[in-house]
Parts: sequence; C-alpha cells; structure tokens
Amino acid sequence: MALSKRTSPLRLLILIFMTSVNHLALASSLKPLDKQQTSLENNKELSTLSLNMWASNNTVNPEQVFVKKYINHQVPSITGQVAAESLTQRETLVSQYHASFSDATVKILRQVAENEFVTTYWEFTATQTDEYLGLASTGKRISWSGVEIDRIEDHKIAESWVIWDMYSMFTQLGILKSPKSLQSLSDNANNEQKKSSRKIKRP
Repeated sequence: MALSKRTSPLRLLILIFMTSVNHLALASSLKPLDKQQTSLENNKELSTLSLNMWASNNTVNPEQVFVKKYINHQVPSITGQVAAESLTQRETLVSQYHASFSDATVKILRQVAENEFVTTYWEFTATQTDEYLGLASTGKRISWSGVEIDRIEDHKIAESWVIWDMYSMFTQLGILKSPKSLQSLSDNANNEQKKSSRKIKRP
C-alpha cells in the first residue's frame, strides 16, 4: 500500500505493527501444519521401508521399522486363507520369497497418509529361479500388485492389512489351473512355512 508524504510517524508505526502481527499470525498458523506434514512423510517412509524388504539386496533392519508385537493381516495368505501373522512369521515369508525369486523389485504406485495410517498401492516384479510352493524353477519374470495399510505407533509400524493379487501371481507362474491345484499349493505352502520357521533364529 502506497503511503502519503503526509503520513504521520504514529500512523506509520501502527501500520508497521499491524503488518508484523499479521505475519506472526500467519507463521504461527503454518507451524502445526509443517510439523504434521513432516510426521506424515516420516510415516510414508516407514511404509516404503517395510515394502522394500521384499526387494533383492535390501539392507532394511526390521527392528527399526516394526514394533515387537507387530501383526500382519494377510488377505489372502499364501495358503489361501485369511491370516494374522507375527513379525517372525512375516520374516519367514520374506526369507522364503527371496529363496525362490531373484531380481525382485518394488514399485510404489500410489501412497496416501492420514493420521496414523498409511495406504500404499504397490507392484512387485521378480523372476522365479528356485522352487516355490512345490513348483520347480520356471525362470519366468512376473509382476503382481497389492495394497497395504499400515498403522503407525510410536514411530514404528504396529499393524498392517495386506490385500494382494495372489491369483494373478499364481496364474503367471502356471500353477493355478483348478481348485485341486490350489489345495495342493496350500498344503505345500503350509509345509514350507513350517520348514522356514525352524531355520529363522531370533537373537
């Protein structure tokens, strides 16, 4: 706003004071938003780290990402059921996956954070280079997608809900052809999980 040459010193001081008050009020209103935005971005990073554990050659430490009593809700589990799995069981799944697939990558397609929740739409791509659920190596390069919702508690992931396209994955591998073949896969998956659980030793 242009000032008249006749503007009194008192009026000038009042204008300066009011401008300063407005700037302070604006800065004060933005601080909580900046803090909240930083928290949401940190939550997104946690969810991304969690998913990157499925990528080959990752160096993510699970203890820095998950609480000790972490629960993972899988719909479906690799046995075709609805499962609530512990952190140890999740590590078993990841270990079994890496033993069967190579050159595994993770792509984040969409990610939204609100309050203590992060929702991520992801795509996995990998090459089957070893036995998986009783299926010999096919050498096939496949991709499938899913959605994971993570609940953050004390700067770590406390709980996850995962929905993934198991049928697309199994179809691409050529192992899902009939209900009977699905039951066979379920039996093989249960056996593999039991074997892998014995191999993982917690410190």
